[in-house]
Amino acid sequence: MLSNITRLLSQRKTQSWVDSLLDFTDHIGSPTIFRRWAAISAIGGALERKVWIQSQRERIFPNLYVLLAGPPGTGKTRALMACRRVWEELGTHHVSQLSLTKAAFIDTLAAAKRQVRASGHYEIHSLLVAIPELGVLLPGYDSEFMNTLTHLYDCLPYSESRRTNKEGPLEINNTVVNLIACTTPAFLVNALPAGAWNEGFMSRVVIIYNDSMLKRAFGLMESDIDTSEDPAMKKTLQNEMQRIALLEGRVGWTREGAELAEHYNTIDFDEDEFPKPKHPRLLHYNTRRPVQFLKLCLISAVDRGEFEIGTQDCHRARDWMVEAEDIMPQIFHQMASGGDSQTINDCWHYVLTKWHRGNQKGVPIADVREFLYTRASVQHVERIIQTMVDMRMIKLVNSPAGFLAEPRSYMSGAGRDESTVVQ
Repeated sequence: MLSNITRLLSQRKTQSWVDSLLDFTDHIGSPTIFRRWAAISAIGGALERKVWIQSQRERIFPNLYVLLAGPPGTGKTRALMACRRVWEELGTHHVSQLSLTKAAFIDTLAAAKRQVRASGHYEIHSLLVAIPELGVLLPGYDSEFMNTLTHLYDCLPYSESRRTNKEGPLEINNTVVNLIACTTPAFLVNALPAGAWNEGFMSRVVIIYNDSMLKRAFGLMESDIDTSEDPAMKKTLQNEMQRIALLEGRVGWTREGAELAEHYNTIDFDEDEFPKPKHPRLLHYNTRRPVQFLKLCLISAVDRGEFEIGTQDCHRARDWMVEAEDIMPQIFHQMASGGDSQTINDCWHYVLTKWHRGNQKGVPIADVREFLYTRASVQHVERIIQTMVDMRMIKLVNSPAGFLAEPRSYMSGAGRDESTVVQ
């Protein structure tokens, strides 16, 4: 086994597969942080559960749940599809469809069987999930499905009763799921209640947030032949990923690497050298940071062509996490403001329009709720109405027929008042 690992690693031509992929994809119009985590995810997915480290007498596999989050047009999908193509080009791994229900997800995982040799011949169920829209997988808050994903993150056996007695119970052993998906702050605020951030699924997710848009030239006069990619580098990246995907076994530690990792653990990842997020919604995420750190140390070592984790891998894992976590809390500001802002503005315009067309009579609150039900989760409707009242955008007037909503003078963006209604 060791001789095979040595042979595979000795054939590597790049010092870092992640850094090489960043250079190779620099032209695709996606920010570096999205592409970096797509590359990290690609390695974790290729390793499946064939490669691991030992901690507290348990195996830790390098599978990750990563969300690329940001407004539309920020390059999320391009980074994700680069990861998906890497997985598909392996030709040996099971990559899920782009659209999955919970039932389809479990059936696909059950069918995603592979034979591996690590620690003896055995069968694993490995599924690589790369979907451009998280809402396709989780169209709304589904506690049962999210609990299933939580369970599978820890690579535990899965079982469930089937839909008919003839099918019998479904049992899936040796599972591993890698997930990377794109989402927007608006979807998270509409799909997830506040309590979901305290549950297991979101505490296991690494959110990579970016809100800047990269502008690139149209390239209208360019040749129809793609000259943006270096074919030699593309082949090198493909070959090296093939070798990474063939690795099997336990990754070790140098003494210095182990001591540094234990040091970070001793300081509870909370000193200036490894600060953790302070946002209250990330409290439970913070409890998972040590495991995320160990997974990234493993990925860093393999990325460098090593099967032993050193101090440089501890530093890289820390830097990757700190870069992501430094901006992670910004998504909650977007969820609190930008996430709801479009729905709020649309609702204000709806009330204003009906008020004008109704000869300045109030709009029944039931109509306002019905309008919001088509644009926001049910559990957020009353909160949005109250927010509009608090912002003095509307006022609620009691009448014999029930509460009526009336628009109040409101300025937003370039400015608007009650005369800006579209007749």
